[in-house]
This record gives sequence, structure tokens and C-alpha cells, in this order.
Amino acid sequence: MNKLLVICAVPPPFHGVAVYNSYILKSKLNRKFNLYHLDISDHRNINNLGKMDLINIFSGIKQFFRLIGVLIFFKPDLAYLDISQNRAYLRDGFFILLIKMFSNSKIIAHLHGSYFKQFYNSSNIILKSFIKNTLRFANTGIVLSSSLRFTLDSLVKNVKVLNNGIDFPVDFKEEEKYSYNNRINVSFLSILCEKKGLFVLIQAIEIIIKKYSNIKFHLAGDWAQRHKSFRKKAEDYICEHNLSEYINFVGAVSGHKKEDFFYNTDIFVFPAYGFEGQPLVILEAMAAGCPVIITDKIAHTSETVIDNKTGVLFEEKNHADLAEAIIFLSENPEIRKEMGIEGRKRFLENFMIEKNINGLMEIFKELVM
Repeated sequence: MNKLLVICAVPPPFHGVAVYNSYILKSKLNRKFNLYHLDISDHRNINNLGKMDLINIFSGIKQFFRLIGVLIFFKPDLAYLDISQNRAYLRDGFFILLIKMFSNSKIIAHLHGSYFKQFYNSSNIILKSFIKNTLRFANTGIVLSSSLRFTLDSLVKNVKVLNNGIDFPVDFKEEEKYSYNNRINVSFLSILCEKKGLFVLIQAIEIIIKKYSNIKFHLAGDWAQRHKSFRKKAEDYICEHNLSEYINFVGAVSGHKKEDFFYNTDIFVFPAYGFEGQPLVILEAMAAGCPVIITDKIAHTSETVIDNKTGVLFEEKNHADLAEAIIFLSENPEIRKEMGIEGRKRFLENFMIEKNINGLMEIFKELVM
């Protein structure tokens, strides 16, 4: 049986990549490979991710020595790791160098975002050289969609496309899901910060409530601690425009609470902008039969949410356009239902965790055949 080393973080805290990693570790890969997990988790809160503090630096050094020991004594045939798209790549690059120095393992680098090429191009000449000369040792790179091949194709010799996958066991009953009452529930789930489009949504709410009073916005997630000024900005705006009665701050949700959150959602909104990957919350909303409203500039949205079929795309950062999309779906319950059903169908066909793991296994097998 081939030996597989998986270098990754797992929850807590809960975020897309860590949740995905937990799926891998619990999957049938455990039966097909002799799997060893090198845990690099920072179990403090989500605001410490990618932060260059003393704890993370000390932890990184400790992980290097642990990795050397695993490589010498476990002797993996395959080494799989996520790669970061910011300065945290320094750690990942050193992991790759150590794997190359202390083993004959084939290396798989999995990129879960869309910012890596911009990160590389904006780096200074020293960091750029480090990225290029470490990634050349990766036998295979994995990206989330065909439109994201460009992020690695000049740096890794073999680039594979693998959609995200989730395990989201919603007890889906169509007649209950779409038995609408008078109030429309619009939901948002992410870390609460500006780049996730929260302020754009709040501005849209101001427009929407002038036309509708039977609507409630449920905003789930923790506030980003690094952006305290944004929280004040958002809360001041809500207060000044009398939006409080229309907005429910839910806090962090997980497990059955998250399933209920999505099941009770009529419209899911994810107005994030910038360099999103393939957010798991979008897949979770689709699994729960929710129509999804998302910005038109997030990489590969057209490969996930199909405009006017499983959801609606709106112009990035345009709160008036977002308001129009929410109003349109609010006024058309049958269209909401059709989009929700089509979105769930698309999820079942393309984004189930079983399909993802099968694809990952095929990539692994190609390297050890």
C-alpha cells in the first residue's frame, strides 16, 4: 500500500480550506493509502490565519523538524499540501524543499484560491525566485476550475482542475423548503468584513426596505478582529439609516445550526469581491436548494453559479444592482423555487465530496503508477 503524507490544518477555527481538509482525512483515502496527517493547525481564532506573529513563527520552526522526522521514518510515496497565496507561502515553500531533500516523494500542491498569480507578480525579486524555485519541485498542482489554470500553469509542470466538494447532509424536503410564508429570509454567511461585501449588502438593504417591509436579513459569522474600524462603520450606518429591525446578526454557525440556517433561507447572498476561490458557503446554499446571488467578477462564478438558472450575478460592489437582484427574486417565488431546485441538482451532479475525493484519488494514482 502506497504511503500518503497529508500536510494540512483542520478546524477549529472553521474556514473553507480547513473544513475541506477534514473531509480528506475522513475519506476513503484512508483505506486506499497508508495515510499520515501532519497537523499544522493554529487552533486560535480565525483572525490569526496568515499572521506573522511569534507564535506562528515558532510553530513553523517546530513543524519543519516534525516534517523531517516524518519524511525519514514514514518515507511517504506522495506528499499533499495546501499552498497559501500570501506571505504564508514561505512556510509552504520550505515544506516543499524539505520533502525534496529528505524523501523521494511525489509532491502535490493544492491551491484553493484565485490570488496566487497576483501574489507572485507583486512579490519582490527574492520572493518571486523562491516561489518559482520551490514550486518547480511540485509534480502536480491542483486548481479549482479551468479558468484558474493560469494561476499555476507557468510555475508547476502539471496542472489539474478539481472542483471543491462538500458533505452537507441537508434533509431536503421540497414541499417544506418552498412553502413560503409572508416574510422573505435573505441570508449571508462569512467572516464579517468589507471584502466579503458586507457593506455593499447593508447599503442594498437601505434600498430594499423602502419597497418591502416583509423581509429579514440574517447575517452569520464572526466580525473580523483586524478590521474593528469596519465594524464601527457598518454599525453606524445601520443605526443612522434605521436598518436594525431588518437585520439579524446570527453569529458563527456550524453543524446542525448551519443546516437549519440554510434550510430556512429563501435567498442566499454572497457579495464578496476580490480574489475568492470557490467558497464552500455557495455550495452549501446550493445543497440546501437556495438561489444564490453573487458578484460577477469572482473567478469562475460562471462555473459554479449559472446566471438566471441557479442564481443571479450582479455587478461587483454595486449595491443598487444587488438590491435589484434581491427585489427581483423576492417578487418571484416561482423563479426562486426553480433556481433553488436547479442549484441543488447542479450541486448533486458536480460538488458532492465523493466526486471530489474520487478526482483526488485519480490524481494520486497517476503519480504512483
